[in-house]
Amino acid sequence: MIKAVITDLDRTLLRTDKTISQYTAAVLHECHNRGILLMAATARPQRAVIPYQKQIGFEAVTTCNGARVILPNKTVENGIPPSNAEMILKKIIRIPGIVISIETGAGIFSNLPIPEWNSIVFNRFPALPTESILYKILLSSEKDIR
Repeated sequence: MIKAVITDLDRTLLRTDKTISQYTAAVLHECHNRGILLMAATARPQRAVIPYQKQIGFEAVTTCNGARVILPNKTVENGIPPSNAEMILKKIIRIPGIVISIETGAGIFSNLPIPEWNSIVFNRFPALPTESILYKILLSSEKDIR
Protein backbone atom coordinates (compact mmCIF):
# COMPACT_ATOMS: atom_id res chain seq x y z
CA MET A 1 0.00 0.00 0.00
CA ILE A 2 1.35 3.43 -0.93
CA LYS A 3 1.74 5.67 2.12
CA ALA A 4 3.53 8.64 0.55
CA VAL A 5 4.60 10.18 -2.72
CA ILE A 6 7.85 12.13 -2.53
CA THR A 7 8.89 14.06 -5.61
CA ASP A 8 11.61 16.39 -6.76
CA LEU A 9 10.41 19.51 -8.56
CA ASP A 10 12.63 20.50 -11.48
CA ARG A 11 12.45 18.08 -14.42
CA THR A 12 10.46 15.62 -12.31
CA LEU A 13 7.16 17.09 -11.13
CA LEU A 14 7.56 20.27 -13.16
CA ARG A 15 7.55 20.49 -16.91
CA THR A 16 10.29 22.46 -18.66
CA ASP A 17 8.15 25.61 -18.44
CA LYS A 18 8.04 25.16 -14.61
CA THR A 19 4.34 24.24 -14.55
CA ILE A 20 2.55 21.14 -13.32
CA SER A 21 0.33 19.46 -15.89
CA GLN A 22 -3.39 19.25 -15.14
CA TYR A 23 -3.14 15.46 -15.32
CA THR A 24 -0.32 15.30 -12.76
CA ALA A 25 -2.12 17.72 -10.43
CA ALA A 26 -5.29 15.62 -10.68
CA VAL A 27 -3.40 12.40 -9.89
CA LEU A 28 -1.73 13.99 -6.86
CA HIS A 29 -5.05 15.38 -5.60
CA GLU A 30 -6.54 11.88 -5.93
CA CYS A 31 -3.58 10.49 -3.96
CA HIS A 32 -4.26 13.06 -1.25
CA ASN A 33 -7.97 12.15 -1.21
CA ARG A 34 -6.95 8.50 -0.65
CA GLY A 35 -4.85 9.43 2.38
CA ILE A 36 -1.47 9.26 0.65
CA LEU A 37 0.96 11.86 2.00
CA LEU A 38 2.43 14.24 -0.58
CA MET A 39 5.96 15.55 -0.09
CA ALA A 40 8.48 17.48 -2.16
CA ALA A 41 12.28 17.41 -1.95
CA THR A 42 14.23 20.07 -3.82
CA ALA A 43 17.38 22.17 -3.98
CA ARG A 44 15.16 25.25 -4.16
CA PRO A 45 14.59 27.51 -1.15
CA GLN A 46 11.16 27.60 0.48
CA ARG A 47 10.09 30.82 -1.27
CA ALA A 48 10.47 29.06 -4.64
CA VAL A 49 8.32 26.13 -3.52
CA ILE A 50 5.33 28.05 -2.13
CA PRO A 51 3.36 28.29 -5.42
CA TYR A 52 3.63 24.53 -5.95
CA GLN A 53 2.82 23.81 -2.32
CA LYS A 54 -0.36 25.86 -2.68
CA GLN A 55 -1.27 24.08 -5.90
CA ILE A 56 -0.59 20.52 -4.70
CA GLY A 57 -0.85 20.74 -0.91
CA PHE A 58 2.38 19.01 0.09
CA GLU A 59 2.29 17.83 3.70
CA ALA A 60 6.06 18.21 4.02
CA VAL A 61 8.80 19.86 1.98
CA THR A 62 12.56 19.38 2.05
CA THR A 63 14.28 22.50 0.69
CA CYS A 64 17.83 23.74 0.10
CA ASN A 65 19.17 20.23 -0.61
CA GLY A 66 17.97 19.01 2.78
CA ALA A 67 19.17 21.97 4.85
CA ARG A 68 15.56 22.83 5.74
CA VAL A 69 12.72 20.35 6.25
CA ILE A 70 9.26 21.80 6.74
CA LEU A 71 6.89 19.41 8.48
CA PRO A 72 3.28 20.02 9.53
CA ASN A 73 4.18 20.75 13.17
CA LYS A 74 7.80 21.86 13.03
CA THR A 75 10.74 22.86 10.87
CA VAL A 76 14.08 21.07 11.05
CA GLU A 77 17.09 23.14 10.05
CA ASN A 78 20.51 21.74 9.17
CA GLY A 79 22.47 24.88 8.41
CA ILE A 80 26.15 25.45 7.81
CA PRO A 81 27.90 26.61 11.01
CA PRO A 82 29.04 30.25 10.64
CA SER A 83 32.71 29.40 11.30
CA ASN A 84 32.65 26.77 8.54
CA ALA A 85 30.93 29.17 6.14
CA GLU A 86 33.49 31.88 6.77
CA MET A 87 36.34 29.40 6.26
CA ILE A 88 34.84 28.29 2.93
CA LEU A 89 34.18 31.88 1.83
CA LYS A 90 37.77 32.94 2.69
CA LYS A 91 39.04 30.35 0.23
CA ILE A 92 36.62 30.93 -2.62
CA ILE A 93 36.60 34.75 -2.51
CA ARG A 94 40.15 34.61 -3.94
CA ILE A 95 38.96 33.02 -7.19
CA PRO A 96 38.81 35.72 -9.91
CA GLY A 97 35.40 36.13 -11.52
CA ILE A 98 33.56 33.96 -9.00
CA VAL A 99 29.94 34.78 -8.23
CA ILE A 100 29.06 33.87 -4.65
CA SER A 101 25.51 33.47 -3.44
CA ILE A 102 24.48 32.32 0.00
CA GLU A 103 20.98 31.20 0.87
CA THR A 104 20.04 32.18 4.41
CA GLY A 105 16.98 32.42 6.57
CA ALA A 106 17.00 36.14 5.81
CA GLY A 107 17.09 35.68 2.02
CA ILE A 108 19.75 35.23 -0.62
CA PHE A 109 22.87 37.37 -0.67
CA SER A 110 25.36 37.60 -3.53
CA ASN A 111 28.48 39.53 -4.40
CA LEU A 112 26.92 40.58 -7.73
CA PRO A 113 23.28 41.31 -8.62
CA ILE A 114 21.24 38.27 -9.63
CA PRO A 115 17.91 39.80 -10.68
CA GLU A 116 16.08 36.51 -11.31
CA TRP A 117 16.72 35.52 -7.68
CA ASN A 118 16.10 39.00 -6.20
CA SER A 119 19.40 38.64 -4.37
CA ILE A 120 20.64 41.24 -1.93
CA VAL A 121 24.06 42.46 -3.04
CA PHE A 122 26.63 41.99 -0.30
CA ASN A 123 30.23 42.89 -1.12
CA ARG A 124 31.92 42.09 2.18
CA PHE A 125 32.43 38.33 1.84
CA PRO A 126 34.01 36.38 3.58
CA ALA A 127 32.09 38.13 6.37
CA LEU A 128 28.56 36.83 6.71
CA PRO A 129 25.76 39.29 5.90
CA THR A 130 23.39 38.05 8.57
CA GLU A 131 23.29 36.06 11.77
CA SER A 132 20.40 34.09 10.30
CA ILE A 133 20.92 30.41 9.53
CA LEU A 134 23.00 29.67 6.42
CA TYR A 135 21.52 26.92 4.26
CA LYS A 136 23.80 26.77 1.25
CA ILE A 137 26.65 28.41 -0.61
CA LEU A 138 26.31 28.64 -4.40
CA LEU A 139 29.18 29.43 -6.76
CA SER A 140 29.13 30.28 -10.43
CA SER A 141 31.35 31.86 -13.05
CA GLU A 142 31.10 32.76 -16.68
CA LYS A 143 34.73 31.71 -17.09
CA ASP A 144 36.34 28.29 -16.85
CA ILE A 145 38.05 28.58 -13.44
CA ARG A 146 39.72 25.17 -13.18
